[in-house]
Amino acid sequence: MSLHIFLSNKDIFRSKRIIELGSGYGLAGFVIPAVTEASEVVISDGNPHVVDCILFQNNTEANCVNLEHLVLQ
Repeated sequence: MSLHIFLSNKDIFRSKRIIELGSGYGLAGFVIPAVTEASEVVISDGNPHVVDCILFQNNTEANCVNLEHLVLQ
């Protein structure tokens, strides 16, 4: 569902700072910078284990995300 929203409304993200709260494993946070022109995407989650998993699995490189605009907190 959210992927459809991102793809259908890419213009609303242009030059915006997007914050994904409670990202889980970060799917939306990886899709947004890959398909939109957001100036920055912040992925956050309150569970340190989830953040560690994202870093450990190196999802950012595996998903070919432009790391220049992606922040993990």
